[in-house]
Amino acid sequence: MGVFDYLVCEHPLPDGFDPKGIEFQTKDTDEQWLTTYRLRADGVLLDPEGAQVEHHGTLEFYSGNVCAGGPDGKGGRIFATEDDEPPWRAEYVALFDHGRLLKLEGHREFVDTAGWIPRVELFQRWEAEHNAKQERSVHSEDSTIETRRNDDSAT
Repeated sequence: MGVFDYLVCEHPLPDGFDPKGIEFQTKDTDEQWLTTYRLRADGVLLDPEGAQVEHHGTLEFYSGNVCAGGPDGKGGRIFATEDDEPPWRAEYVALFDHGRLLKLEGHREFVDTAGWIPRVELFQRWEAEHNAKQERSVHSEDSTIETRRNDDSAT
């Protein structure tokens, strides 16, 4: 892990995926401090103030819609997506010549849906597990208190 920047892509993507509303992540910009860059529809890369960035070389950017996950209690994993749509990830590579886009490649792909459940169900499962742990803890404390009472009354 580490710090990254965001990229809002207004330029058409090669696979036809519409990235409206998505902030991609990238580790190929200079700032690396959660700064948001913008790739305009005309292929110009801009910084947050709207100035053209003189990026030269490749810039990889990626995103996905998986937002939460954890063990399913049966040795597997479950996860949810932020939009309750099937899970996907997208990865693209842009080639720039001093801030102007020369080429853009990549695609979005849907990933294995085994373990995918709606967010509501995921949070309901987590809440039920949390409540069960609390209940076990209370019963454990009650049994410890009862054991102490029995020990005290025996003396």
